[in-house]
Amino acid sequence: MNLQPINFTLSQLEYFLAAFERGSFTSAAEALGVSQPAVAEQIQRLERAVGQELFIRQARGVRPTLAAIEFEAHARRVIDSSKLAAAAISSSSDPDQARVAFGTFGWPHQYGIEELIARFFEDHPGANLRIEARNSSATAQAVRSGNLDAAVVALPINEVGLTVTPIATSEVFYVSAEPAHTTRPATIDDVAERAFILYEASSGNADPTRTQLSTRAQTAGLRIEPRIEVDAAETALALAARGLGDTYAPSVLVSSLDSRLSAVPFDPPLHDTFALITRSGARLSPPVSDFIDRITSHLIQRIGGR
Repeated sequence: MNLQPINFTLSQLEYFLAAFERGSFTSAAEALGVSQPAVAEQIQRLERAVGQELFIRQARGVRPTLAAIEFEAHARRVIDSSKLAAAAISSSSDPDQARVAFGTFGWPHQYGIEELIARFFEDHPGANLRIEARNSSATAQAVRSGNLDAAVVALPINEVGLTVTPIATSEVFYVSAEPAHTTRPATIDDVAERAFILYEASSGNADPTRTQLSTRAQTAGLRIEPRIEVDAAETALALAARGLGDTYAPSVLVSSLDSRLSAVPFDPPLHDTFALITRSGARLSPPVSDFIDRITSHLIQRIGGR
């Protein structure tokens, strides 16, 4: 009998079991500490993966199908086995097996990963976790060289030696303290003509967002000559709030802008695409795989999946 591979995640099984036990996506979300849309989305992905409808959606809650009833025991065994495997690795005499080195883009605290880390240690109390936040190009090189197990980065990057899986997109906005500059979407002409503040100065055009802006300028026959360059997005926004120039910011930072600043989309819209990267051919330990699964699901929920 030839079994075809089915791609689903442990988180999807956990969401399925929570909904199965509670008869409601909302109750499952409350128990798991996530949003109801996140539970619904992950269960839909699981249904597509197994090729079966698992729940009948009703006005009040959900009812498991016959397929779900048959699937439940198998799903529970998979979760139990994964926890046993993780515990075995965490208690292994080889400490490297319980080490997780993960890289992120420059502002992971904005995406609320503290709770995710706390829950990870509940299941992996013997693990050692290192998280590095830096520019995506530097992070990609660290994964390529083996200094990091995996990372979430903004595209584009040099993909040589890496397995790249896009997971989410986030819009980038034009930001200014000058009200007249945010009455309409901003064009690349606006960027080139106005006093502008760029960040990720150390990376230059190796930074994915700067690369997109530079490409737009070149296509239009323009050149971006920044008034100020800094490394941190927060510094750029603080300077912009003082009226020293306009800048840009991802949606996660726009939601908490200084009251002196306002934001508009770019024309055409500008987006950062985020991807999970691992070293090509790398064999990941169970704690690393579990952390990847958790943070990927978390970011899809917070940013929005592709």
